[in-house]
This record gives sequence, C-alpha cells and structure tokens, in this order.
Amino acid sequence: MNRKTKLILKIGAALVAFVLIGLVFTVTNAMVGNPLSKALATHDIRNYISRTYNDPNLTVDAAVYSFKFGEYFSHVHSSVSADTTFAVHWSGGKIIRDDYESNVTNRWNTYIRLDQVYGDAVEAKLTAGLPWDYDMVLAGLDKNGNEDFSRLELDMEADPFHPPLSTYVTVYLYTDDLSWENLADTALQLDRFLSQNGFYPDWYDVVLEPTAKKDDRSLDSIGVYDFPREKLSLPDLAGVMEAHYADWERSWDEVKEEKEKG
Repeated sequence: MNRKTKLILKIGAALVAFVLIGLVFTVTNAMVGNPLSKALATHDIRNYISRTYNDPNLTVDAAVYSFKFGEYFSHVHSSVSADTTFAVHWSGGKIIRDDYESNVTNRWNTYIRLDQVYGDAVEAKLTAGLPWDYDMVLAGLDKNGNEDFSRLELDMEADPFHPPLSTYVTVYLYTDDLSWENLADTALQLDRFLSQNGFYPDWYDVVLEPTAKKDDRSLDSIGVYDFPREKLSLPDLAGVMEAHYADWERSWDEVKEEKEKG
C-alpha cells in the first residue's frame, strides 16, 4: 500500500470519526441537552424570576432538560410558603412559559396538598381499622374535578376532618359474595366506620371483586361508582345500588358514543 493510499484511508477514517462524534453529540443533545444551553437557561430563568417576582424567599433550581418537550425548565419554590412552587420553561433562548398562575394563583398546589392530607388520613384509618381484603383504597377531594378552587387560601391549614371541598372514598375489596345485598351491607359498614372516626365522604365508589381475581384480572366485579352518601339511608339499598349502577353504565355508554361520533 503506497503512501497516497494510506493518507486517503487516514483522512477517510478521520472523517468517519468526526461524523460519529457529531452523531453522538446530536443524539446526546436531543436526549439530555447540553451544558451551555443548560447554563443559559438557568441564567435567564433566574433573571426572569428576579425581575418578575422580586421575592427573596424564592429559590430557583438549576435548569433541567425535558426530552419529551425539547425544552429546559427550572423548579421554583418558596422557603416560607408550601404552596408557592412552580416551573418556568425556556427554549430557543427565551422564556416560553411560567406556571405561577395555574399552580399558585389558581390554587392547584393548595388543592394537591389538601387532597394528599385527606387521602392519607382516610386510607390509613381504613386499612388499620377495617380488616378487609383490599385490592385498592383511595380517598380525596373534588372527585369530578369541577369545583371552584377560589375558596382555597394559599398555605391554608390542611384539616382532613374539615375539608373545604367535597370528598370521596373508593374501596375495592375481595370477597366470595358478589351480591347487591353484600355490596349494600359493605357500604353501610364503611360509612358507619368512617363517620365514627370523623369522616363524612360525599361520594363513594364501592366495588366487590371475586377472590380469584387476584390471579385472573379478567373476572367480573360488582359495584357502584359516584354513589352519593345521602342515598345510603334509602330503603332497599341493594335495589337502589343496582339501579344506580345501571344509570351510571348507561351514562358512560352515551359518553362513549359521543366520543366515537366526534
């Protein structure tokens, strides 16, 4: 192999190496960003926070790259306000979005905190006090997501016994008695236990699942969803629950049909 051929091969190898390095850099940059852009984003976001809010209690974390959205963002949080936490988004050398209004002003963060406190309190009480074979236990505020958060106050006390919004409890449990009568008895036991412990949910989801469903998730269950607490006092509760489920299922079928049309 003469010197000219060797030179050509070396140049070719170098070009291939540069191309591979460039490819790796491009892929890495697309996945995790790059140090220069991260530094610029962090600098711009901190300046933006200083100019916009002028709050010495706010801390701005270093920017993080979002592969999903192709942008950088920084978490901002307050040392004196639990509910004052939000994100600022940066892309293409400029601030593109600030989540303060949606998260703080509109009280989303306050709702999430109160919802968590209520849910934790109810779930802990239930699992410790009612020794049922649970598949799932959930509790929270504003089940249908249509309440006005303007009644919430920033950093208000989280009192699970006096929630500011409507509440719900969802219980899925295993049993070999899948009857409407057993479902009604279970719901009454559940409500009695909760009320004795200072909780008065506005809505219940109570679902009975066959014990065999632990191994075969395809098996059918029986239950009610969005069942109002005040209906628990009605006569023939088993029949009321069966009718409620039929209405609930019919309404969902109508929603599905509308979605398929539109």
